[in-house]
Amino acid sequence: MKRTLFLQLIFGFSAIFVFLTSTGNGQEMKEMPVVLSGGIPIYPLMARTARIEGTVVLKVMTDGTSVSQIDVKSGPPMLAAAAKENVSTWKFLSHTPTWFEVTFQFHISEPASCGYENGTTTLKLPTLVEINVNVLQTCDPSSHVSKIIKK
Repeated sequence: MKRTLFLQLIFGFSAIFVFLTSTGNGQEMKEMPVVLSGGIPIYPLMARTARIEGTVVLKVMTDGTSVSQIDVKSGPPMLAAAAKENVSTWKFLSHTPTWFEVTFQFHISEPASCGYENGTTTLKLPTLVEINVNVLQTCDPSSHVSKIIKK
């Protein structure tokens, strides 16, 4: 009984996922694979230091459970290499071999103040990964403390 309910839920969620990822323009609906695991996407330190940001688009082919081929369609080479490295770690719920495009958006922003904040990563797998980080900066803790004391 529990197993049947579990399978119904899985198939229900799969149907909703297929509906939401369809093109909606009369073309054949394409079922997107479900990512089960993968590495954490990172902003390459050298690209971050050089303030290189941009959008990378990859064409990913799967063999039914993992990535079989990755082609870079566009994007800065240093960021494309990081995106390819991340996608190569993805493992999928068993599916019919397919291909799809994934977009990685790399953004750098100026922090409001001198601080040590981690960036944010948004995953809308398997089609979108957004990585937002602050510029690397050097902060003088004594100047920060003195400003606080003077106020």
